[in-house]
Amino acid sequence: MTALTYPLARALFANLLRVREVEFDLIEQIETSGQGSGNILTADVGPRLWRGEVVLTKGTHRQAARIEALISVLREPGASFLVWDPRHVGPEYDPDGSILGAAVPSVLQVAANNREMAVAGLPVGYRLQIGDLLTIEYTDPAGMYGLHRVVSLDTTADAQGETAAAAAGPPTPAAATNAHSPPPPAAPTNAHSPPL
Repeated sequence: MTALTYPLARALFANLLRVREVEFDLIEQIETSGQGSGNILTADVGPRLWRGEVVLTKGTHRQAARIEALISVLREPGASFLVWDPRHVGPEYDPDGSILGAAVPSVLQVAANNREMAVAGLPVGYRLQIGDLLTIEYTDPAGMYGLHRVVSLDTTADAQGETAAAAAGPPTPAAATNAHSPPPPAAPTNAHSPPL
C-alpha cells in the first residue's frame, strides 16, 4: 500500500463520490458592528475561502465505508484534496476543453490590487467569461492550488495568447505570477476547471 500524498488526486477521492447535488460558495470572513450614529462598520478578518456542500446518492455499505475512511483521513491537519464543481466542468466558451487542447495557461501578471490578473499561454481568441472558474497551481509554495472565478467583463486572448487583466475572486496573491493551470485530468474537466 502506498502512502497518501496531498492534495489527494481526483482519482483517489473526488471521482469516487456519487454526487447528487453540489453547491460551492466563496464565503467572506468579515466582522460587522454599528455606531451610535447608525453607520455600519465592516472589516475583513481573514481571506475569503471556498466552502462546498455535497449530497451523495445512495450506494452500498461498502462504498460508503470507503468514502468514510477517506473523509476521516482528510479531516487531519494539512490534508487536502482536489475536487471540481460538476455544474461547471469547463468554461462557457470551451465546456469540453477541446479549444484549449494541450495548452498550459499561466498567470502572466497580478495587478497591485490583487483582484485582477492577466493570463498567458491560451490559444489565440480564447475567451474567459464572467463566471468561468480558473484553477491556479502555485509554485510558491509548491503544491498549493487556488480557485478563482472571473468576475469582470469577458476577455479574449490576443495574438500572443495573452488576456488583458480581468477581475477575479478571491484576491489573487502576487506569488501566483508564472503559476500555471494544471494539465487536464482524465475526469471530464479541463485544465482550468475547478479542482479546489
